[in-house]
Amino acid sequence: MTEAVQIVTTVSAWPEALEYQSKLLRKFCNDRYEFIGIIDTDPHPHYSNLWTKNAREKAIKIANNFCDKVIEFPYELHKARAELFPNTLEKIGNLPSLRTADSCQYAWQYLYKMGASKAILIDSDMFPIEKFSFDSMVKNRSVGAIKQVRENSAGRIEYFWNGLLAVNFLKEPTLFEISFDAGFHNSLPTDTGGGTHTW
Repeated sequence: MTEAVQIVTTVSAWPEALEYQSKLLRKFCNDRYEFIGIIDTDPHPHYSNLWTKNAREKAIKIANNFCDKVIEFPYELHKARAELFPNTLEKIGNLPSLRTADSCQYAWQYLYKMGASKAILIDSDMFPIEKFSFDSMVKNRSVGAIKQVRENSAGRIEYFWNGLLAVNFLKEPTLFEISFDAGFHNSLPTDTGGGTHTW
């Protein structure tokens, strides 16, 4: 397993943010890390890329300037979500939360294949503003997370928010098995990360 903390972000609409994330991570992260950009920008003008022409090429170019590794999300997986989530009820990623779930799951699979020991998943618009470390986020546990709660007359569900999630795979290898799938879980609608409720 690799010792550096893997800091991963997914990118669809605002690749310019990578420059600021990169600079702020260098300034505030106390760990040795690799910054990984998962590029999920629609190759065609679309609301998800602010109707920008050549948006994917632009995002890849920017990511190569500011990330240690750049991974291109295979865009066709949005239309074949069962490859990422075999038990999903949502077969096509046609909503923002489903698309984000797809790219987060792809990132997770990448971390598993590379043998990551520790990882931090951050939204593309998350920017550190003070010194931090992986250990300060997990506090001797296997996960440091922000809990999401959804409830209605059918019940209540709790799951991890995908916007800021730190995991120690060495301490708890089953974290590689979590699902970021959005949509309905236990008859309750969830956002990206809803599938983590089982963990």
